[in-house]
Amino acid sequence: MVREIRDFLGIKKQSSKQKIQEGQITYYLDDKLEEDPRKSCPKCSSTEITSLHTHNVDGVDYKCNDCKLRYEIIYCDRDEDF
Repeated sequence: MVREIRDFLGIKKQSSKQKIQEGQITYYLDDKLEEDPRKSCPKCSSTEITSLHTHNVDGVDYKCNDCKLRYEIIYCDRDEDF
């Protein structure tokens, strides 16, 4: 019997009513935030943050495990060329 990968991983299929709100945001060194984005999500303030293993040479990529927001911190100011 053919099964989906989610069946092997034990992940239930989400209904259209339970869509995960994902997004992508880029932050720069001169952006202002209330909390440290390495420790809490800028969108939902969750502390369940994962530093993603990517090959981003300009900064570091993160993902919130609660709201699924993906964001990166670029190691330059917004007006600099990188």
